[in-house]
Amino acid sequence: ALIAPRPLIVQRTPRSPVSAASALEELVRAQRFYRGLGRSDNLISGPEDPGDGAEGLRTGASMTAAILGAKAEERGELPIMLRMPLDRITKARNDQFESLHRYLCRLDEESDKLRENRWRLLRTTPAGRASRVESLQKDLSDLMGVIPSQDIPLNPRTSLVKATDKFAAYDVLLDVLPGVEAYGQLLVPRNVKGRVPAVICQHGIGGKPWSVTGIGGDPKPEVYHQFATRLAERGYVTFAPYMAVPEGDDRRTSPDLLDILVRQAAALGKMRTSVELVKLNRIVDFLQSQRFVNPEQIGYYGLSYGGYSAIWMGPLEPRLKAVVISGYFNDWRAKITDETNHKSFLFSPNDDMHNWNVLNRFTHLELIAAMWPRAVCIEFGERDITTTPEWHARAWAQVEEFAHVWNASDRIVRDRFDGPHEIHGVLTFQFLDRWLRPGEAAERAPKR
Repeated sequence: ALIAPRPLIVQRTPRSPVSAASALEELVRAQRFYRGLGRSDNLISGPEDPGDGAEGLRTGASMTAAILGAKAEERGELPIMLRMPLDRITKARNDQFESLHRYLCRLDEESDKLRENRWRLLRTTPAGRASRVESLQKDLSDLMGVIPSQDIPLNPRTSLVKATDKFAAYDVLLDVLPGVEAYGQLLVPRNVKGRVPAVICQHGIGGKPWSVTGIGGDPKPEVYHQFATRLAERGYVTFAPYMAVPEGDDRRTSPDLLDILVRQAAALGKMRTSVELVKLNRIVDFLQSQRFVNPEQIGYYGLSYGGYSAIWMGPLEPRLKAVVISGYFNDWRAKITDETNHKSFLFSPNDDMHNWNVLNRFTHLELIAAMWPRAVCIEFGERDITTTPEWHARAWAQVEEFAHVWNASDRIVRDRFDGPHEIHGVLTFQFLDRWLRPGEAAERAPKR
């Protein structure tokens, strides 16, 4: 898409690790861009050489020369070297890797100072805090490539899927943009009097709405503990959206499903999350339109990839009064660049966690600062496999210092518990009670 409509020759070598079927699938996808630009002839599928690849390379080189205007009689024999000593190949590969790695490490080391000088969070005066947060949100908006929410009817389609003595559950489908819909499960407490607070409950990678509600499908009780249903039983309206973070059957290749969305968004100058953000905007629109929801008391609670959504999208949806980040908060610099720990995203093929120039602008500290003065709670299990105690402690110390300087220690808090990567639902429930039910005494979360 970024090369079109310029000429592109696609050639597959006989011993390529990419299967012929996969190569053909990508070629068909690429043809759409050239066809749409009226230059189908500029996408050329070179001949596949059944031999050692020499003839195919020569043909490809000859075609390239012709495209560049070289005359046939001027081309002559093409001296293409196909065989090189293994030690020379290995050295060239290692030298290139080490060069790139040294460059990455240098940028990594410089990023803390660049961020500090850019935002000056600990040196911002009380009078300048609002404008600082506005600048943080603008930079994040530019990074994400925010899609404007169009003023089209929500056209909600609902279907009752379960009714208990405590709540009624509905499947809900909303129009978001032309060709884009938002699906989720809505749980409404029984005997609602007046308007009550609402919480958007977000699943993680490979999850579905029923992962967090337990209504239909696999509820994954060992991870989510049906926290959307438990909140509904406490009197909250809850909405569990489907987020497009698919996971395949083979965990070695499943990131490819997500990376397709990442690459398509990147070609448009956007993060994949930009689509989820506009869906979130419309879900909040929907909740605010319901006669039983208090439009000023809406929260967001997400685990894992849901925690990712909470911290990245929370700053850009100002109508969220309280945000819970579960199983995701990290020392973001270490998480995406540490080459010594397998918990780093350097060891993961997932492209969604690496964004352009991100460390010079944002870590989790800056993202939480961008939600000020709203309330934020971090839920952290000591045995969570997505981080290390050292990474978490380092990042929390930065957030704690920021909260103290900005007089926000009462609204930026943590629920630290002895457990794995899961919803704990104890102090976080009390946190939601405090900020979404002002004037009511916080209750201890019921035991699972």
